[in-house]
Amino acid sequence: MVKSSLKVLVCSILLLSAFTFHAFAATQAPGAASEDKVLFFVNEPADLSFVDMGKIISYVENYYRTIGLVNSKDVDEFFQALRNHGAPGAGSSKAFVALVIQDSSHPSNTSYLPCGVLAVRGSFDKAKVIDILKRHYIEHTTKTGHEQHFTETKSGAVNVHRFALPEKDRELTMISFDDYCLFSSAKIGDTRLLKETAKILQDKSFKANLDSESNVHFLIKADDVEKQKLSKIINDKYDDLKKNKVLLKRKGLKGFFTRRFADHKVKFINEAIGELNDVNFTVYRMRNDDANMKRVSVVSNFANEDIARKVKKNILSHLNDAIKGASHPEDKLGLSNVKIIADGNKCSIETELGTEEEQLQCFALISSYIARSIIRQ
Repeated sequence: MVKSSLKVLVCSILLLSAFTFHAFAATQAPGAASEDKVLFFVNEPADLSFVDMGKIISYVENYYRTIGLVNSKDVDEFFQALRNHGAPGAGSSKAFVALVIQDSSHPSNTSYLPCGVLAVRGSFDKAKVIDILKRHYIEHTTKTGHEQHFTETKSGAVNVHRFALPEKDRELTMISFDDYCLFSSAKIGDTRLLKETAKILQDKSFKANLDSESNVHFLIKADDVEKQKLSKIINDKYDDLKKNKVLLKRKGLKGFFTRRFADHKVKFINEAIGELNDVNFTVYRMRNDDANMKRVSVVSNFANEDIARKVKKNILSHLNDAIKGASHPEDKLGLSNVKIIADGNKCSIETELGTEEEQLQCFALISSYIARSIIRQ
């Protein structure tokens, strides 16, 4: 049993989300106009809430243009790439996406490994998408030396495609029916969450309960192997920055202290990862006629109180640097609306996003850091 399944789950969900953001030419479904504007993951399929990803893409695109991260040519090339990958309507049509995930400790999760389902509502060239998934799957298994276990089956009106990695005890499953396409990442043979989600969506009377008060959770427990992999990612990224001379632009004494500071920060991050026990991610949501707010908290448990306080100090320092360096006025306000608390061996990060606008701003800000990293590559 491989406990690095969290990484597999997150990577699968993020990659599929990135592809589906604007890739699907969706027809306007009943009730679509009342869907969410901000992606909201849930723990139970019955609570699924679809989001019009086109609105998020539009907001993020405008934000990226404002801060100078992309221009019109970049946007055109991005959408053309999506059209070449089975989404002829990319850039001009709507996409509706929902996400349900359960951690290993969720009461109904009998596999005791993280699992998730990404649901997409729309129409697209499914054969081309399957072809792309196959190609990446073959490239991955060839590179890693893993055996290839791909199957295609049909059950009634449902088409099923499975990509398994026995060495990791994980499989990516894609099923399609009607206007829906579901992508599942789970332990091999664990189809429970996928079936529950499909059953909900196959019920013609299903309608998202948008007005609700709820908490969703995801618990991350990293073992020693996962910690080593995470440290390697950080160290490789740091080495890459040094090789590309990003840290060598400052000369003399100022450059010396910049490099010393960076070395110290990376060392501290690696030490904190080594002392990390688990991380509890929680989103509280309140939505009704008068409000649509979310309160997000990330609570990390460390080996002792001293480590937790050091982590708080370093996060505050990094946050202050981010606020000073923010070029967008709303980013400065958003970053200042973050609480860092150390309590015993726990360090928590909390923020409340009281409106959809604030939630979109937060999404754009966070995604921009990822985009910057990709563009620099």
